[in-house]
Amino acid sequence: MGAAALLALAAALFPGEGPSVRARVTEVVEESAKDLTKGTSWQPRVSPPFPLAWPPDGSGAVDYYAYAFSFDPRLADGERLGAPWARVRVEGRRGEPGLELLTKRIEDRGIQGVRPLSKQEAAIVRDSAAVEEKLLSILVSRQRWPILADDVREYYCLWVSVNAVTKDIRPHHEAFFAWLDCRSVEPRQH
Repeated sequence: MGAAALLALAAALFPGEGPSVRARVTEVVEESAKDLTKGTSWQPRVSPPFPLAWPPDGSGAVDYYAYAFSFDPRLADGERLGAPWARVRVEGRRGEPGLELLTKRIEDRGIQGVRPLSKQEAAIVRDSAAVEEKLLSILVSRQRWPILADDVREYYCLWVSVNAVTKDIRPHHEAFFAWLDCRSVEPRQH
């Protein structure tokens, strides 16, 4: 079953759901970031959702992480990276995002390199919303999920490879990161 079919299934299962989970989380993060980033060049970013239980237990509970980045005009191939400053927990697809501040200021973690994405990586990024929605749908069901394994591994392993903030997130989701096994993932042709 493709991403579009799974999204259609999710829409049928959750009619009139309103904004996506990511949209609701992003709204909460951006509102909270206003005071934290005021007068600075820091801008908020939101991680993909990370399951609290892996393998899925049917609860659908996930954590998103709010972190920050800042452009430095002296850098041509990098950006400043801030450590996660909040965790946003969502209990199932209809749960309200609950923000927990992890710190009262953004901790500068230094420079993170940036690079152009390959054609395959750009396709993975383009499909990221569909992959996140697929994952959220699977987390609330008790179905087997091998069909989404390749999509999820590709997306998360790409995200891990270009986001140094992963080292702060991994300790809270070890079973999921072990399952990802990013060392063995090669992007497929899209």
